[in-house]
Amino acid sequence: MLAATGHEGKSYALTGPEALNNRQVAEKLSRVAGRKISYVDLPPADLKNGMLSAGVPEWFADALLDLQRLYREGGASLVTNDFERLTDRKPISFDQFARDYATAFQAEAKAAG
Repeated sequence: MLAATGHEGKSYALTGPEALNNRQVAEKLSRVAGRKISYVDLPPADLKNGMLSAGVPEWFADALLDLQRLYREGGASLVTNDFERLTDRKPISFDQFARDYATAFQAEAKAAG
């Protein structure tokens, strides 16, 4: 659909039907995984140190910190109807996504102990 003419120079914000914060995502994943999943909001310096010690390149750690700051400041709270306008389908909810992949989340929860 986007390959058709009429989209040149346009940009679209493709979102789901709701904006969720990280704690809400953790709660929803906990329900389908059958295990408590917590979101821990680390201070940026601690988050960066953890990423660097895990082998993440510094440029990528900095990019992830920028993204995390955007989320924390509400920059990812926009919900649009662009997906539905472009596809003629409603986007699925995060709850539906979690149910669709529940077995994968359950397997990871089991492997994590």
